[in-house]
Amino acid sequence: MQGSGNHWGKTKEEIVAALRDVEAQGRRIEYAGLELVAHLNNQGLATDLGYSNPAALLVHALRISPREAKRRLAQAEELFPSITPTGSVIEPALPATASALAAGDIGSEAVDVIRKTLKDLPDLEPEKLALAESTMVAQAAEDDPNALARFGTRVRNIVDPDGPPPPDPEPKQPDRMLHIRARRDGGLDFRGHLPAEDAHLLHPVIKKGEQRPTDRADDRCQAERTADAFVETLRMAAQCSSQPTKNGLRTPVAITISYDDLLRDLDDRILVGPDTYLTAREARRIACDSHVFPAVLGSKSQPSTSGSAPTPSPPTSAAP
Repeated sequence: MQGSGNHWGKTKEEIVAALRDVEAQGRRIEYAGLELVAHLNNQGLATDLGYSNPAALLVHALRISPREAKRRLAQAEELFPSITPTGSVIEPALPATASALAAGDIGSEAVDVIRKTLKDLPDLEPEKLALAESTMVAQAAEDDPNALARFGTRVRNIVDPDGPPPPDPEPKQPDRMLHIRARRDGGLDFRGHLPAEDAHLLHPVIKKGEQRPTDRADDRCQAERTADAFVETLRMAAQCSSQPTKNGLRTPVAITISYDDLLRDLDDRILVGPDTYLTAREARRIACDSHVFPAVLGSKSQPSTSGSAPTPSPPTSAAP
């Protein structure tokens, strides 16, 4: 489009009016361009034409910067309906803004200000959000973009004088926690934390057990010494006479093994559970720190009846 260039006979008011008409016409053309961008994006034409994304197509076809291409795509996504991969139509987020741009009442900079202002109000109900948009569009017809941005900081007070709802309180995190996961070999993996008032009960005991002995060689790493100190703390707790249900006695464990195997085959595995194995050596070590109730079985795994039947002995500490 070429101008006539014949403006000398016009008054000042007529020249300003003509300038406004040209600007409005340019805005309507800009709207038409964004409508084409939205269609291009919805139809996936960039990929069909061999471009990596729609922005790359706009940069090449329109000779604009990547930043400007992304800006136009963002405007098009909010001013026009979009189509999902399943074919569903999503209504535009800013219909009133689109209508004002199509009429030439506002420009591209005002569109960006309105977009940013409404994005800063995500907690508004849909009705109040639509009211905020129409309020901003009406103000954009009177203000320049900078003044419109300043007005945007007050639009919440206009459409939502009560302010945003109070945030939901964050769920309180427990001050003590212990996660335990059983391993297939019968061991345990665990992690957790204790508050300071409880940590002072455990920490000194473990720190004392972590100290490297000075009277013998100790090739354990720091983590091993800490684990051993923790286990020793558990042993002391298990043997405490104030235990409410165990009265300080360890939980009985039945291990079926012949006496000869217990003495001879130290490293052969024996089954003590569905997925748990011990060696004879480990069974002997456990017996060193347990209460033993010996039972003699006959050839058919029944209590022996030859002679006098053995009676369980009182709890004694077995020698390894």
